[in-house]
Amino acid sequence: MSMSQIGSDLPRLLAERYELVERLVSGSITSVWRGHDRVLGRDVVVKVLHPELAADPGLRSRFHQEAVNAARLTPSCSPVSYSATMLGCVRRASTTS
Repeated sequence: MSMSQIGSDLPRLLAERYELVERLVSGSITSVWRGHDRVLGRDVVVKVLHPELAADPGLRSRFHQEAVNAARLTPSCSPVSYSATMLGCVRRASTTS
């Protein structure tokens, strides 16, 4: 798949790992995408901080802390993995079910 852009100036492939497939929802601070983790070979959900907000260190910190807190949760019935990746000045978090 090419590195073509999909909406909001986001590349189709993030961190050479997360392929964005379809935007599921977009809010005032983040967008949530259906994606695919090429490293682990499984479908994922990718939460992306809007690029135009990424220059705000407070929002970047809050977004990162949200990923850290979510990673500390212990699911009762299925494995979940979380990662936060810094690409330029934009953080992205990924969850799987």
